[in-house]
Amino acid sequence: MSTVKSQDFFLYEKIASSITDLIHQGTYRSGDRIPSVRQMSKQQDVSISTVLQAYLVLENRGIIEASGELVGWMDVDLSMPAGLLSEMVRHAREVPVVIGSRYVAGGGDDRPRFRVMTSRWVNSLASLVLGGGVKDYDSGFIVVRREVFDQVTLLPVGYGAYFIDFIYHCRKRGLAVLELPYTLIDRTAGSSKSMPNLWRFLLQGLGYVLTIFQARLRP
Repeated sequence: MSTVKSQDFFLYEKIASSITDLIHQGTYRSGDRIPSVRQMSKQQDVSISTVLQAYLVLENRGIIEASGELVGWMDVDLSMPAGLLSEMVRHAREVPVVIGSRYVAGGGDDRPRFRVMTSRWVNSLASLVLGGGVKDYDSGFIVVRREVFDQVTLLPVGYGAYFIDFIYHCRKRGLAVLELPYTLIDRTAGSSKSMPNLWRFLLQGLGYVLTIFQARLRP
């Protein structure tokens, strides 16, 4: 039975190893459902991208099996309209990557002005460094075909920065990205991981900037 002893492992490897241990111990048996990506994200206090990467690793190793042709995720703090998912799923039958976008025609951002301004600044920088073609680089609201992950690695970095890298490399691999408009509202449940205080907000912002330039340099 494997155990996690080294602190040098990436978080997603730790989660993958933990689930593998639970399977070996009989906590999860053949046919059982493991926690959803969102549930595991909350349990482990890690980003959605970290859990997704862990689950992809486990699937590639043949330890877990996923069903369905599409993968999607969004915030569940009631800031994103769940009603848009059905339309995103419909379009994903034709386009490999479909994202909910605040910045295409018909979209909007109704959060406090400071957060709107910083988000727009991040997207402007991303467009400048990574190229146009996507209006909402840090949307975090997406439905993709499963085979996309055969071409693009989802990096477990940050609570939103990962999305910038992912969308850029989808486009770099020649995958079409469709943006559907929606209006983001201020969260009505939970608390923000990116802005619990000004210091952490600034650190998160720096992480976005670094990710943009690293994405441009990463093969």
